[in-house]
Amino acid sequence: MRWHRLGWAAGLIGLPVSHYWLWAKVEPFYSGIYCFLWWSYILAVDFAVWKLRGNSLLRDRPREFLLLSIWSVPVWMLFELVNLRIQNWYYVMAPWSFSGGLIFLMLAFGTVLPGVFETMELMVGVVERVRPGGKILGPALRFGGDGVAQGDSGGNLGTVRVLWSVGVMMLVLLLVFPRPAIV
Repeated sequence: MRWHRLGWAAGLIGLPVSHYWLWAKVEPFYSGIYCFLWWSYILAVDFAVWKLRGNSLLRDRPREFLLLSIWSVPVWMLFELVNLRIQNWYYVMAPWSFSGGLIFLMLAFGTVLPGVFETMELMVGVVERVRPGGKILGPALRFGGDGVAQGDSGGNLGTVRVLWSVGVMMLVLLLVFPRPAIV
């Protein structure tokens, strides 16, 4: 039996079971429900992607799946650093011992990128199924010399620079003026 099949079974069984644990407040699962729900979702969606597209991250690119999970931790830690300034969220029911907290952090934060990429793959699979011809087509976004967005079939380094600059500017504004940004 290949490992992806075990993961798919865990996801398909774990998703409804985790929802039951959440609803019934079954401990110790209830306190760590985030990990159970997200990992079950990721594994179940990977199965759905395989059914829709004939390939999936877990089955065909397990190293990429693992790297996404590993890189999720430092990526999410950047959001945590921003939250030190903006104080927009806090965690409930998270273990606070160092060893328990570290394991929980790795399992919980490790879901971020796999969750995003699996959901994207699922959406692509659904669109490919319902769209005639099964392809997602369209022009790439490109900025012309006047700064106006226009369709184009190729990429543009200037567009990337503009988008990165806007992103950095928004982050700086958020850090300098955190209260107006929080609703």
